[in-house]
Amino acid sequence: MRFQPYSAKLLITLMILGIATPPIAAKNDTLDALVHEKFLAAYGDTCDQLLTGEDITTYKPAIYQLFFRYDYEEKTRPAHEYRLYEYPCFAGAYNFSSVYFSANEYDEIQQVTFAFPDFDVTYKDEEETMVEQITLTGFSAWDSLTNPDFIPKTRTLVSNSKWRGLGDASSSGQWVFEQGKWSLKTYDIDPTYDGEITMIRIFGEGTPPDYD
Repeated sequence: MRFQPYSAKLLITLMILGIATPPIAAKNDTLDALVHEKFLAAYGDTCDQLLTGEDITTYKPAIYQLFFRYDYEEKTRPAHEYRLYEYPCFAGAYNFSSVYFSANEYDEIQQVTFAFPDFDVTYKDEEETMVEQITLTGFSAWDSLTNPDFIPKTRTLVSNSKWRGLGDASSSGQWVFEQGKWSLKTYDIDPTYDGEITMIRIFGEGTPPDYD
């Protein structure tokens, strides 16, 4: 569902508060076109057009309008504007992935990449149903999120990737929009192919939620 642009008065209020809005139509059609050109240049030959059901050259992404301030800025000043463009791009048997671009108040366009933890899993058995050890080995930057969802209230992007169709082995991450960038907050995995969902948090604080 796409929403109509908010009134000027409400938009100003949202900017001052520095909160997010639901997906809205971009105010600047020229900027949208420039973002789309960058998307096509990067993914026009690789994105799965069957995923969108339309010609990828005319496909319209979901657009999320966000506002923020840096910590050092006064709360009385208008918040910075940030637009996030989500393009569904890759489809598989039980996963699909989206790529993202952003534009700021100065009409600067960037592709958004996300930090992902790298890890090794040692199993106790050949069937990979029991884990002996999980080792975090570093971090990588990825250009897409799998089965993504955006939560406006918390300004959080969530990715949930099934490692097989049953979904008993999977991974899930959360990235929060802060200070004009996306920061990885949590990353959970269930590396066992045992028919059950038992997530383990390998990055971030707290315990994994119930994924059932």
